Amino acid sequence: MGVVADAAPVRRRWRVTIADIPVAGKLALVLILPLAGLLGLAGVAASGYAAQSGRIGDLRGAVAAGAQAGLVTDGLQRERLALARLLGGDGSRDAFATEAAGTDAAVARFRAAAAHVDGGAALARAVDGLDGLDLLRARASDTSGQLVLLGYRQLIADLVAFQQGIAERPAPPAVTAAIRAAGWLAEAGEELALVQLGTLRALAAGELTPADRDDVTAHRAAAAGAFERFTAAATPAWRAQLAGLSLDVERPAPAATDAAGLARTSLAQLDGLRVLADRVAADNAAAVTDARDRQNRTIILGLAAVLLVAAAAVWLAVAVGRSQRRGLRALLQAPAAELTAGGRDEVGRVTEAFNAVRREAARAAADQAALRTGMSGAYADLARRSARLADALLERLDDVERDEADPDRLATLFAADHLATLLRHDNHSLLVLAGAGTAREHAAPVPLLDVLRAAQSQIEAYQRVEYGRVDDAVAVEPAAVDGVVHLLAELLDNAARHSPADRPVVVEARHIGDGATIQVADRGPGVDPARLEELNGRLADPAPFGPRPGLTVVARLAARHGLDVTLVPSPHGGLVAAVRLPPALIVPALPVPVPGVPARPLPPRVLERSPALPGAEPMDIPHPRKDGGRRPAVRAGVAADGPTVEARAFDGDPPRRTVESGPAPGSAPGPAPGPAPVSAPVEPDDVSDLLSTYQHAIGRFDAVTVPVNQEGHATS
Repeated sequence: MGVVADAAPVRRRWRVTIADIPVAGKLALVLILPLAGLLGLAGVAASGYAAQSGRIGDLRGAVAAGAQAGLVTDGLQRERLALARLLGGDGSRDAFATEAAGTDAAVARFRAAAAHVDGGAALARAVDGLDGLDLLRARASDTSGQLVLLGYRQLIADLVAFQQGIAERPAPPAVTAAIRAAGWLAEAGEELALVQLGTLRALAAGELTPADRDDVTAHRAAAAGAFERFTAAATPAWRAQLAGLSLDVERPAPAATDAAGLARTSLAQLDGLRVLADRVAADNAAAVTDARDRQNRTIILGLAAVLLVAAAAVWLAVAVGRSQRRGLRALLQAPAAELTAGGRDEVGRVTEAFNAVRREAARAAADQAALRTGMSGAYADLARRSARLADALLERLDDVERDEADPDRLATLFAADHLATLLRHDNHSLLVLAGAGTAREHAAPVPLLDVLRAAQSQIEAYQRVEYGRVDDAVAVEPAAVDGVVHLLAELLDNAARHSPADRPVVVEARHIGDGATIQVADRGPGVDPARLEELNGRLADPAPFGPRPGLTVVARLAARHGLDVTLVPSPHGGLVAAVRLPPALIVPALPVPVPGVPARPLPPRVLERSPALPGAEPMDIPHPRKDGGRRPAVRAGVAADGPTVEARAFDGDPPRRTVESGPAPGSAPGPAPGPAPVSAPVEPDDVSDLLSTYQHAIGRFDAVTVPVNQEGHATS
């Protein structure tokens, strides 16, 4: 038929709506607002980063001005010391003039640096105070020397306050701490200079008055505190350089000795502090510059990333638009019914078609689910009805067998009993496939050997089952007994059907670690690795339905009880089905006493080792004996001297089970060695003895079974 024409003609409209815009245009509309918002946010962020970078640049200028303020402070301290010596009669005017000239040069550099800094009130006070420095020097000859020295102290205090105020500006935490350390160093230097000045005045006066001593002591304490704060915030290099200056600020005020020597010591200490202050200022300037450079790099990289994202978004939108247009146009050319769309674009047309297909698919899925649910319920009902009929048949067979003494007719009844048991097993498989729970429960754990025998009794070729090593020291939890028995029966039946009729199916069960492992080995042709991997996958993840119901039953029972079932190639040919029982399903096995049965040993006979699996050793199997019992059954013997049992297959009458007792074990030893053949006449008393012996073998399994109704609830 070819290409189908467009759907019903669309009435022309002059007004264009969003539904009429092509896919590429819609993508552009969708992309415009996010891109605009992204660029706007990027602009705001860049503006903020730029402002922060500008503040860091201002901080760099303030740090440079602070360094010049430190030089002015050092010059004023030296000038003040020279003036004190001059006033005390120990100095000269030339020395004072030399220090004043150095101070003037430092003031000029400070003014030049401060002109480019918005330093606030602290900087203004420092600059204005320096304007009166010449007047202060002129008053030194006609005014009290104490007042002049106080004037110097005020100028230095304003400069120190400006240096300490720089740390209040916004900056990274590390930079702020370093700038604050520089301010504390300036304060410590001034306090130390005041200590030296007070001592020098005492030397000039010839005595250290109590007032002078208190003043010196106060300045020493202030200097010590400032040095301590500086040390806490200083870098290791700064602390090492400070330690090399040997500033003993804790030493008491010295007695009056030599003014000239004290002056030399004071100047040496000022020189050392000046060198340290210069290093601190240089390091701070470098740190601020590095912070500014990092901020600038952040701005550049951020803008580049935003532009790259925007370009990538545009490119991706163009690529997606082109791809969608090509795909939608190809879909529109496929055969389809007429489409009714809300818009004229390709997406609107495909949406209508997809919605219709989805509605049909949803309706079909709902119908299929309802059909599957109904069929599952029907299967479950039929299985329960058939199970009830099988149970009724088994009860009738029990009644007939109980009164039958003829061995030939009794063997026929045993065969019919076994067929009814197989029928009930198939009914339980249908219940598992239908998702229904088991209709049985047990009152106590069941030994592992009895579980294996019960599984053996539920297959047709029970005579071919042989036992290797079986650890009978463990038992299966009551809630999982029926599920494990049914699962093992499916594996045994599968192994028997897919292996030669003259070869045995060998079962081993071992208690390994805190769990148990059961192995079912056959001598069949095996399967190729790909098929084996597929089967293991189906066992691990059971499908709702499948072409192999037995495999599905095994997978569902394994998932229900937390079992791990794996198929592996056997070294002797065929396959080995390994079933791992988790610790939650395993308990120690306890012997279940059978009332009225005396425990007496019987003469044993030795069977050779089973060849199917390694690790099986010869064992002793007791001969039949007389015991009380309710019904005949076929059981393998249990070794009297330990929990491990090894036995060969049973070649006698078929096993059977009743609705009260649950799955009966299926493998049993053959008749005791004797001269009489199977076809020889058997007396009724001998039949009763044989049935009593069988009953003793199944007593351990029957004693822990609780009858239940058809809904799966225990009956009293």
